[in-house]
Amino acid sequence: MARWNTISRYKTFVRKPDATGDGLVVKYHSTEIVRTTNVVNRLKVTLDHNGYRTVTTKRKMNQAANEFGLGFGVHQRDHVWYVTTTAGEYEFEDRQFAFDAVTGLPWGVVELFTEKAA
Repeated sequence: MARWNTISRYKTFVRKPDATGDGLVVKYHSTEIVRTTNVVNRLKVTLDHNGYRTVTTKRKMNQAANEFGLGFGVHQRDHVWYVTTTAGEYEFEDRQFAFDAVTGLPWGVVELFTEKAA
């Protein structure tokens, strides 16, 4: 029986993150569906469905969030995908959605505040 809170390894490659959380890659088929990157001392989480809005892609994203404590969830309502973070719920409009792992804010918002502070 499969454990639903950890990532199934079927057609899936997982590179575990380092101690800071940087470097996580979850690749399903040929798409990196979850990736973490350290950008200017902030942990950026990028989700990418590559046009494959499938139940399996969504489940593997959620399993990665649970297994590595990334603080997000992906769900669907009326055929529209949403990402829920600690900052709220956001429509997963494009192929990719990126957010700050600490604040939960979409990455574009984080970049805006970072530029203004500099």
